Amino acid sequence: MKTTSMEFARIVKGSHYGNTTTVHEYFIDSNKVTSNSAFFALKGNRSDGHKYIASALANGAALIVIDKNHKDLISNYEATFVVVEDTLKALQQFATWVRIKSKATIIGITGSCGKTTTKEMIASVLAQLGKTVKTPGNYNSEYGLPLSILQLEEDTAYGVFELGTDHYGMMENSSDIAGSEYAVITNIGISHLQNYSSREEIALEKSHIFLPYTKGFVSKDIDFLPVFEKNCQNLTVFENAIEDYQDCDFSGYKIKVEGKWGQIPLLGHHNLKNANQAIAVTRALGATVEDILKGFKTLEPIFGRSRIVEQDNITVLEDCYNATSDSMLSALDTLSNLNWSKGRKIAVLADMCELGFLSNEAHLEIGKGLLKSSCDAIYLFGSQMKTTYEFLKVSGDTRPVFYTNNFEVLFNAIHLQINAGDLLLLKGSRIMSMEKLYPALRKSS
Repeated sequence: MKTTSMEFARIVKGSHYGNTTTVHEYFIDSNKVTSNSAFFALKGNRSDGHKYIASALANGAALIVIDKNHKDLISNYEATFVVVEDTLKALQQFATWVRIKSKATIIGITGSCGKTTTKEMIASVLAQLGKTVKTPGNYNSEYGLPLSILQLEEDTAYGVFELGTDHYGMMENSSDIAGSEYAVITNIGISHLQNYSSREEIALEKSHIFLPYTKGFVSKDIDFLPVFEKNCQNLTVFENAIEDYQDCDFSGYKIKVEGKWGQIPLLGHHNLKNANQAIAVTRALGATVEDILKGFKTLEPIFGRSRIVEQDNITVLEDCYNATSDSMLSALDTLSNLNWSKGRKIAVLADMCELGFLSNEAHLEIGKGLLKSSCDAIYLFGSQMKTTYEFLKVSGDTRPVFYTNNFEVLFNAIHLQINAGDLLLLKGSRIMSMEKLYPALRKSS
């Protein structure tokens, strides 16, 4: 949304220096800055945006937002600055103002997994009804959410945003920024459990997405339903809207909703649950069955989420954006159910991180899931996957199992042992960066 530097300073209660400028885009990465945009110099754990002011200006920034501790930098540049107490808080304050000014209907999505795909499904349907903006990728953090909201314009009809949380108290702040009129909680798993005392505490944290005026949605089989019933004044507990479905292998699923058939071009049985959530929310917003099926048909696989990637003569089931025990077991189920005769089915799995006191139990569950799977070979990577490896070695299972805690060793093993025609599942937490194995696949083909 377009604004002037003077108006921006007023909104965030900052001090204005330099000529009045007009900006219409907002960035925290100086490399992505465009002409007539604002650059927020955020201070993070690994870098400080105040070091990249020159880069932002070189790329066309018309406004630089800095904190009061760096006010002396103004004299180094001929540019327009707004000085604030805290640049992150200023970003969040401005996003809140933009959200209110836009008049868009806001739909918030949270949960331990499935947020991004559910967001994509809801947005695909609402795009049939009016101008819709959505969270890019999974920009759901304390800075990602406001940047997502800043896409809103005065004529935007719907904003569909993910709200993430990795510690207690974060959701309450994010919810105030987003102001969700409709909100869905996908599930309660064990993601980030190391920062909570229990799954119930995670459920309580997620429930803060519900504001007094929010129309909330949860599935009837969600864990900790009483928590959500207590904390949402207008809660819809929905049942499955998909009456029937057909597994179309690599083409996804055909689904039947209110007697009409359509297609979800995404792999994985878990996406049927995501679709049910999207149907519940969009029906409440006035979408017809035709709108829903038309929207679903436009869906495209997203990086790291059950996406098929052809790497020369090797096929990859890329599901490596993140991992919990639920999502990893779902990925193994997807791999097992795919019809494949060109070569072997191979599971390449890495640590599931931030699971706290349940980490050992969760990695044992993956071992049990592997025993039930139809994969022909197993590669395990990471310190926590040693639990899975040790379980498999004493299980009596005769399939080849490879384990290492060294990425270079894993890379070389994949390079030497994967053959043309193989189907690989890549799955692990984001920090494990399993997509870095792609060069090994190119070399081995």
